[in-house]
Amino acid sequence: MYGYNSGESTPKLQFGLNQGFKLTKFEFNANGGKDNALQDVLDIVFTTANGSEISYRQFPVERAYENNVEITDPKHPAMKKAFGAFNAKVSQVVGCFLTEDEIKEALEGVASFKDFCYKLANTLPDGYQEQELDVFGQYQWQPRGEETTKYLEIPKKVNMGKVFVPHVEGDFEMITVTEEGLATLGDAAYQGVENGANFDFTIGEKTVSLSKKTALAFVDMSGEEVAVHPFRRNHWFAASNWNKKSNDEVADEVNTGW
Repeated sequence: MYGYNSGESTPKLQFGLNQGFKLTKFEFNANGGKDNALQDVLDIVFTTANGSEISYRQFPVERAYENNVEITDPKHPAMKKAFGAFNAKVSQVVGCFLTEDEIKEALEGVASFKDFCYKLANTLPDGYQEQELDVFGQYQWQPRGEETTKYLEIPKKVNMGKVFVPHVEGDFEMITVTEEGLATLGDAAYQGVENGANFDFTIGEKTVSLSKKTALAFVDMSGEEVAVHPFRRNHWFAASNWNKKSNDEVADEVNTGW
């Protein structure tokens, strides 16, 4: 439609917590190849709070690699691992709308990728497209192809922590923590006090308690009690390429440029 446009680009995704997303498409597509060629895919599309669309298209698990060797035997451990990773991320998406038991019941007797897609799509509740979600964003591990820039993306795997959750209401800010227990929230730093497996941080008149394994979290300090969002990442993630805008730079404990 015609209308005003400032000409400024609005990013689809930001590093860390993204709120106000909606799952607007979850359906099987038999023509997911180039130029609509035959290729089975699961089309997953999110709409952001600003109305942009992000595709999270999924392909069937047909091969895996171990020691640079291609493996197609579905009984091989590498293939089982690949199926596990695929099932985990799709289960986490639909798990924003369905219980674990509902997902398991829907997938009983799944015979193929197509069957998997249809069973889940048909189990999603009416109006799921209107339910808000929170989605985690991170940097690509490395630039793709001839690109020199790394872009933000929705993680392809969910083994580093939650990526999709039903929307959590709150005014969340990112808090970062070093392995020595020094936390940064906004422009202020706070030294944690060891409390078993956690560090406790006194911020104003409130206490934030986080696992010693946590390097990145999101907290809402506006209520009587501190609310901690389900999105958290550990110190390995903090030092990884997923936390770097450029692989030429040394990552901070956690990238604060979100």
